[in-house]
Amino acid sequence: MIEEFIPILIFQVCIASMFVLGLVISRILSPRNPDPMKTTPYECGEELIGSPEGRTQFVMQYYPYILMFLIFDVASMFLFAWAAAFSTFTLENNLSIIIFILVLVLLLGYALNYSAKKESWI
Repeated sequence: MIEEFIPILIFQVCIASMFVLGLVISRILSPRNPDPMKTTPYECGEELIGSPEGRTQFVMQYYPYILMFLIFDVASMFLFAWAAAFSTFTLENNLSIIIFILVLVLLLGYALNYSAKKESWI
């Protein structure tokens, strides 16, 4: 039983070593010449609140869009898996995913309608 997982373990070790190797190579080859202007935080041209070493400004009006993207991105992963096995399912099996899609579409419509009514969500 353990022998079946050896290729997966080898694959994970290769991926981890490529990740570490990429970090090491970029650390060795990247130039290091920081100046005060390069090290200051930058956020879409907004002026900072407080000192550059302290807290920086975070524009909250983009936060709901980030959440919507994250939710619908994760939902699309489920939909791709469902679409791959669609032909093997019966109507009873597909009913739950159809309800899932309807809820997603209703939530997306509500979110877009809500964002169209307001200039800023927060």
